[in-house]
Amino acid sequence: MNTRRLLLTLALLAGYFALGPVLGAAEDEKKPVTSKAAAAEKEKFARFQKEMTGTKLVGQFTVVGQPQGALAKEEYTIRSISKLQGDYWLLTARIKYGGKDLTLPV
Repeated sequence: MNTRRLLLTLALLAGYFALGPVLGAAEDEKKPVTSKAAAAEKEKFARFQKEMTGTKLVGQFTVVGQPQGALAKEEYTIRSISKLQGDYWLLTARIKYGGKDLTLPV
């Protein structure tokens, strides 16, 4: 159950980080691409990568069907983000939850 929750959380994070800049650029795709526009987009992606690298998300979780005691802590640290081809991004995150400590590419 925890593994499914972890994978769902990672998928949601990946979708958020991959689609956030793309959704904002939908109108830009209608315009012809110029070298100036391409440079601005490249700079925007570089700034996004710099700002997101090292970001830490800290929270708590419970497991459905188990007694509620002290909430278990979970932590996600974005180690790196790199733009791949097209709308694809590679997010590498360190994930700590339930006594596990993993670094995974998403």
